[in-house]
Formats: sequence, C-alpha cells, structure tokens
Amino acid sequence: MLLMWGKGLHSYTMVRATLGRQCDYLGRVPKNVKFPVDKVLDDGSYLSWIAQ
Repeated sequence: MLLMWGKGLHSYTMVRATLGRQCDYLGRVPKNVKFPVDKVLDDGSYLSWIAQ
C-alpha cells in the first residue's frame, strides 16, 4: 500500500501511524523542511529517510 500526502501535511505522528499499518508513504514537504539526501534521482528529485 502507498499513501500519498499533500504539501504541509507531514508529521512524525502521521509517519508512525502509516508505518504501523505497514504502508509506504510519499509526500511533498515545504521548502524550509530539509531532510538529508540519501539518493539523487535522474529527474533531480531525491529520496530521504525520516529517523524516528
């Protein structure tokens, strides 16, 4: 299962609840929220991990 959420609708509580349901998630975050880059993708976007 994949949950997609809109910009600005992120929180650690939401991440924990999503993972608790064995669901992956994909979401946009505001520009001022910076996550460490794990892997840069061909289109210039990147993957990051959120530590709990």
